[in-house]
Formats: sequence, C-alpha cells, structure tokens
Amino acid sequence: MQIWLPPSEGKAAATAGPRLNLDALVFPELAGARSEVIAALEELGAGEDAARVLKLGAKSAADADANLRLFEDGCAPALDLYTGVLFEALDAGSLADAQARKLNGVTLVASGLFGFVRPGDFIPGHRLAMGVNLPPLGPLATWWRPRLEAAVGDLAGEVVFDVRSGPYRAACPAKSASVVELGVVRESGGERKVVSHMAKKWRGLAVRHLVCDEAVTEDADLAEVLTSLEVLGENLEGRLEVDAPVASRRGGTVTRATRVFPSA
Repeated sequence: MQIWLPPSEGKAAATAGPRLNLDALVFPELAGARSEVIAALEELGAGEDAARVLKLGAKSAADADANLRLFEDGCAPALDLYTGVLFEALDAGSLADAQARKLNGVTLVASGLFGFVRPGDFIPGHRLAMGVNLPPLGPLATWWRPRLEAAVGDLAGEVVFDVRSGPYRAACPAKSASVVELGVVRESGGERKVVSHMAKKWRGLAVRHLVCDEAVTEDADLAEVLTSLEVLGENLEGRLEVDAPVASRRGGTVTRATRVFPSA
C-alpha cells in the first residue's frame, strides 16, 4: 500500500535545522530536475511579476521571497512544515514511533518544487503550486509528469490511496495501480454538495487510521484497505459508500469511496 498526499499552501517556519540537501530526498535521481525548478525560481525572482506567475494574492506575495533562500534557510521534516486541515487531522506528531515509521515508509507528498517528498524528508519553506506555469519550464504538472512516472516505476499490484487532486494528480497518475480515491459530500434533500474543509479533515483522519490500523500492512491489498476505511466510518457520523472498481485506461483500477454526511 502507498498513500499519496497533496501538500499544503500554508507552511510553518523552519528557522532552524539542516540546510537543503537534494540528494537526501526520496528519489535522489530527481536531484537534477529539482535543481532545474530551483534555477527557474531564482530567475523568476520576487516582486509583483513573481507573485503573478506563482498565483499569489496580495497577502501572500511576500512568500515568493522564500523561494530565493532555499539553500540558506533551515529545513524541517515535511510533515512538520505542512499545515492545514488535512495535516492537522492526521496529527503525525502524536503517532507512536512504529506508526510514524510506517507513515514515512508508505507515504509520498506531492510537491510543485520537489515532485515528491517523504513525510520525514527535510525541506525548507517555499511557495510553488503544481498548477503554476513556471518559465521557462512551462506548466509544472506537464513538466513533472514523465520524470515522476519514471521515478515511481511500475505500480502493478500496488494499492495507492490517493487523496491528491487537480494538477497534483495530473503530474503523476498512479498508472497500473489499484487506486482508492476518497470523496466527501454532505447530503440534503437528495442533493449532494462537496464541503472542502470537511473533505480535507476526513482524508486526514482516514490516512491516520490506515497508518494506525495494524491489519493494514505495507503489503495490504484493496479489500484490506477498504475494510479499514469502513471500520473507521463506524465511529463517525454519516456512511461510507464504496463503488465497484472501474478499470482505468492506465491498466489499473479506480475505486471511489465516498463519505456521505447528513445535512447539518
């Protein structure tokens, strides 16, 4: 089993810690690609033009400055750096040592800057979404795709619990894997509506449960992962609906699991 997470826009400040070492990150063969992205950010610089390219609003425009200090600022483990609803619900800091090792071993966090990182990889604060069109590389999801697909290799026989979305998923589809996607909706009067905050929280809780469930090992199959999600759902409001696996054009399957919450 693998767990693929999105990053968070918000990041805690890592003022102390080791300096960035690209060779120490997961998939060290991507060091050259990561250097290309960093060089593009250095060429972009900071200021209004950089904020526009990076799609930063007025309140976050200064975040572009961090992209120019990537080898100067201190680094922290990725899951200490990332903030946001999903990561708060995951609460990785409270995991037991064995659970933390399991999380680090099965989880990849998508990144516009680094492609993928492990939860325990030391990285600096930065601001670069996968949906950015970064000169001269172009749309990052398109640019990263062949590089990330080569890095993750053949996923046949693997179960990938994929809670990424949009450009992060496009940057590296889990080809040939048995993919589990988790949706969250609120139901009222026969109509369903996605609630972003609730979806992120549920996904964080689901990831934590899979890591803490001793029945779900690194070799877990699709049935074991889905059973674990159903057990988690027994202790929460609403119900879990699991669609039958659908064959994907990539040679694997996609199983959609939807947590349906009643109207507030």
